[in-house]
This record gives sequence, structure tokens and C-alpha cells, in this order.
Amino acid sequence: MPCRPVAGFGLLGKSGAEKNYQRLSSDDKVHGIVYVPAPLDSMRIFFSNGDFAMATAIDVLPPNITDMSLLSPELLRVYEALQENFGIWKLYVNEWDGKRINKWCGYRTKECAIGAINSAHKRGLALDLHAGTPYADADTRQARNTRLWMFLQSWGHEFGVKRLEDIDATPTYCHVDLVEKAGWNHKEKVYVFKP
Repeated sequence: MPCRPVAGFGLLGKSGAEKNYQRLSSDDKVHGIVYVPAPLDSMRIFFSNGDFAMATAIDVLPPNITDMSLLSPELLRVYEALQENFGIWKLYVNEWDGKRINKWCGYRTKECAIGAINSAHKRGLALDLHAGTPYADADTRQARNTRLWMFLQSWGHEFGVKRLEDIDATPTYCHVDLVEKAGWNHKEKVYVFKP
């Protein structure tokens, strides 16, 4: 599979060594450089403070969208932290290969008919997370997502999650976002809401 291009490019590495690096869009919403391995498995985003976030581009963005600056850098940090710390099953967002059922669970374009006009997904601030393989039966997927939801409700604030949809409303996925609820102490607890 060939490399997916990212808006703009350059051959600069943090270590100074020339590698296959591509620069993000010039608006500097995300400050840094993206390393694009071939085949494209993931994108490493370096931030101006030296941190980096690893996000599976195909997992978060729809096909044919390559501008990572559409996503909040903090959302990518949260996604990576959850991937590293949940530990029971792999977390994923979208599956665009045609065999799987989860699409439009990450960034949604303005033209996407799913969700509200000004949804957190369309602002690059939300992910619908799924735990484990998408090929499991519905009961298994729901049980896994319930366990993920309990983890997020208890510990999500430690990783930067601001809001979490109620599991009763969305039992097959866990919606997390970075939208702050006025008057809520997000450092102590995730805000749970019904869509």
C-alpha cells in the first residue's frame, strides 16, 4: 500500500537525520512534523513542546482526507493514551476496508449526514471508540464496550477525556470528546451525558 500524502511536506527529523517526514498544513494548528511509514500503519505527530502522539490515520480520518490539522492535537494525545492504558483489547475508531461496520466514528466532514451540524466530530474533538475486533457478535461487542465505558467513566479524566455518552444510549460504542461542560470539574471526573 502506498504512502498517503499529508498536506505539505519536508524532510526534517527531530534527530536531524533525513527520514520520510511530511509537514502538516501550514496553518500550524498542529505544530510539527508527521512521519509517514510505508505502508501507512500510523502517523507520528511531533508537537512543539517535544511530545508526540501516535494515531492511526486510517482509523481516525475518512478516506481521501489527509489533513491531520482537522483533528485536535489533544484528541490524538487522548486516543494514544487510552490505547496504551486500556490494555484489555485494542481500541479502534473507523474501519474503512468495506468489510466492517464502523464508519464516520472519528472526524466527520461538513457534508456527512451523521450527527448534528456543529457536532464535536465535525470540529475534530470527538471519537466513537470500539473495543476488540469488529467481527465479534453483537453481544460480545456490547459487553466489551460496556467494560471500556466503565474504564472511561472511572479513569477517562486522567487521560484528558472531558465528556462521555451514556452507555444506555450508545451500547455499541463509547463516544468520548474534548468539549468542556460549563461548571464541571473535568480534572476530577468525566461528564456523562445523553445524546
